[in-house]
Amino acid sequence: MKRLCLLLVVLLLATIGTLLSMKNTENSKKDFETRIFYGRDTLLTDSIYEGLAKNEKDPVKKVRYEKAAKIMEQKIILFNQVEKDFKEGRGTFEEWNKRLDELMAISPYGTPNSP
Repeated sequence: MKRLCLLLVVLLLATIGTLLSMKNTENSKKDFETRIFYGRDTLLTDSIYEGLAKNEKDPVKKVRYEKAAKIMEQKIILFNQVEKDFKEGRGTFEEWNKRLDELMAISPYGTPNSP
């Protein structure tokens, strides 16, 4: 009888752990999907440098805008790869979040966190 009770307690705890794990996974998925949505919006909003370069008269600023446009283009390509890996289940939330953190820290001017 004690063994049966112990077995039931272990099964109950395992079930609770599984349910909590599933809930955390669903929350993580929803949070990451939200992050993808807002990250894409930010990247597309920041992708104005090509237009600025076309209209710029100052050659120094024009070169700077052209470089920024190329960096933003590469950021979008890398962002799309993270999203694709997420949708295909290649990796973990920790890995995808780390990749996005590193990607979003890159300034359009080529240095992290520069104004």
